[in-house]
Amino acid sequence: MSEQQRESEELFIEGAAAGSVSQYAAFVAKVQGMQPADKANLVSRLVGANGNTYVYVLQSELKGVGAYEGKLTGVLTGATIRAFNQFCDQRNRAALCRAGPLSRPARDVFLDFMRETNS
Repeated sequence: MSEQQRESEELFIEGAAAGSVSQYAAFVAKVQGMQPADKANLVSRLVGANGNTYVYVLQSELKGVGAYEGKLTGVLTGATIRAFNQFCDQRNRAALCRAGPLSRPARDVFLDFMRETNS
């Protein structure tokens, strides 16, 4: 296993084990410098391992593009869902996002965004 793969696995374990806002924030801070595709691939694995870490990343990314104004909590709230739906509308992907931010098609919209940007 390469050093990069080992570091990615360690980050995944950290994100999967996170259980508080401060731990979610520490995870996000560590993945900020990753290449967009690597970061998106890592975050995609978190959905099944720790949905709250995934939601925190989602909130953070949405806040970064001005689509979310709430607190970063890792909790899928109505405000998070509304912000995500607005984000999808702006990207002309509303139909893919109808089932909610955790659905496979909606996650793909979000992960494609992450791959396209250096957020």
